[in-house]
Amino acid sequence: MWLSKFLFCALLIMGFSCWGEHSLTLMNGEPLQGVIVDYQTRSDVLTFRSNEGKQARFKGAQLDDESFKYVRSWAAAQAFKDPAKFRIYVYGPNSVKSWIKRMWRRPPGKVEPILTYETKLERIGYDLKYDNQTGFDLENVRIKYCLFYDQARFDWYQEERAVDVITRPCVEEFAILPNEVTEKMSLKTIVLRNKEHMYRNDGWMLLKCKQDEGRFFPANFIGMILRIEMIGADGEVVIREMRYPDELSNTYVWVEPTAENIDWADDRLDEKTDIAKPPTRFEEMGGTEENEDE
Repeated sequence: MWLSKFLFCALLIMGFSCWGEHSLTLMNGEPLQGVIVDYQTRSDVLTFRSNEGKQARFKGAQLDDESFKYVRSWAAAQAFKDPAKFRIYVYGPNSVKSWIKRMWRRPPGKVEPILTYETKLERIGYDLKYDNQTGFDLENVRIKYCLFYDQARFDWYQEERAVDVITRPCVEEFAILPNEVTEKMSLKTIVLRNKEHMYRNDGWMLLKCKQDEGRFFPANFIGMILRIEMIGADGEVVIREMRYPDELSNTYVWVEPTAENIDWADDRLDEKTDIAKPPTRFEEMGGTEENEDE
């Protein structure tokens, strides 16, 4: 009973204007209103602070089940925000796979196929490692990220070279990240296409995009915005955001992953090199030298 009276003296004067204020209940049913300052899991010591700056400390075990659950959720979110307790390591960008594809122009008849362009494809991505030293099993964690790259192309409408900046939103969801567990994972990837136009017929492509370096249409990996989220004690979304590289320009903006934009066709590419010259149309239809005059 003395603890209840002490806490009432120290905490009853707390108002509801401060961020993080919450009503807790002791095991004997008496309510406490105040702001959580700190909770130490090892010692089970909870610190409350009033608007006037007065503090009271007591054991979390002296709270009822609902209040104790709230305090632990609050403390888990605080630890999650601490880079020293929930550690994130990002490695990359890494080249995961590379291959070559050739495209051929095949005129009718026996005319030999003409190499139109060669594309060197490269799959790029990051690896991520998390180290949970928060003291809590973290629940419903989402690792979200946006990958950015640019891709040069020929704009047939404007009849000039164009460069598109492409954003790939991604999300990985975890029901639980256990305490004192370290795990490394490979994040999703993008595919760069470095295309070289080979065909020199003026009627097929404008002259200015065929000569010298103009025939190359490169792609460049730019970087990533990483957000790691969990739900706080009051239902708010707690977010940690990082940019890679650190100097990634603010012109690259976050795109929220959705069910529609996370499906990425490049995840289903055939990653085998194919540079073989195809048959002529004549050969494809079964023609041979013997039946040429038939």
